[in-house]
Amino acid sequence: MAETGNVASALVAPEQRLAAGFGGIVPTAAVARSEATAVMALAVEHHAEGAAIPVVIVSDAPGLLTWDPDDGLTAVDDVGTHYVARTIAQSGALGSLAVTIWLEPAIPSSARRLELSLTAVNRLSATRTRASVERALTGGPWELSIDLTPERTVASPPFAPHSADPLPPRPTSVPVRSVGALERLVPIGQARIRPAFTLALWSIEAYLDRAVLSLGLLVDHPSEAGHLFPDAGRVSVWDDLGNRYRATPTGGITGPGWSESTVEIVPAPSPAGATLGIEVDALPIRDADGQAIKSGPLTFGVAINSAR
Repeated sequence: MAETGNVASALVAPEQRLAAGFGGIVPTAAVARSEATAVMALAVEHHAEGAAIPVVIVSDAPGLLTWDPDDGLTAVDDVGTHYVARTIAQSGALGSLAVTIWLEPAIPSSARRLELSLTAVNRLSATRTRASVERALTGGPWELSIDLTPERTVASPPFAPHSADPLPPRPTSVPVRSVGALERLVPIGQARIRPAFTLALWSIEAYLDRAVLSLGLLVDHPSEAGHLFPDAGRVSVWDDLGNRYRATPTGGITGPGWSESTVEIVPAPSPAGATLGIEVDALPIRDADGQAIKSGPLTFGVAINSAR
């Protein structure tokens, strides 16, 4: 189900964001809310020369959202490092905007907390002449305090239920993301590192009737980049209560050496559960000769009882 008005683009795509320079991923459930807007940091992806941080902005404001971290982001850590930010990628739909930012320099190992301050978030408003103008959202700045040494979310995957029962139907309403329906952000921050690629699960945004799983794929060489979904890949989700969830790819964006994807999960994972099992299969990875590399299935166990 595509969201109305969905747009995506890869802007600045630093070649430093490759599997070869990947230094680990940190789970985060950092959320900043105002009356009509929520801002979330989905993970911190460490690299040798910087860090990639996917940020999602969801608002009740009608229309598309715009935000430029070059001018609207201040980033500093608790040891005094000030970071320069630029955009790696962005994708938007009505009332939501996902922006992956690149911070330089690399985050030092001595840092324990990263503070992000977002300003200058705008919405595009149509005028009588049908031209669009930017109008600033109220409620900012949005302050995100990211713990760089959080508790791990790794757990043993629960037993996958074998059931002939049909999966839950997909909701008919759009958009997928809605600030009024946002209940919590479930941190994951786990990665599977293989010789030719790295697959990382970022987090799950839980809404009233569904959830959004975000994940990233890194490969060794920029020429190997390709869409993870919907061209390839299948996701299965279940929990320790015996529930199976419908997992449907809903979007993706790719750049040199990386791919980012979102998967709709129906319904939202039950807060009564302790662990989730997530399995990703059939990744489109090829070697230098163009031959497919066996890359799945990759199974993750996620502790969700500490989610905020």
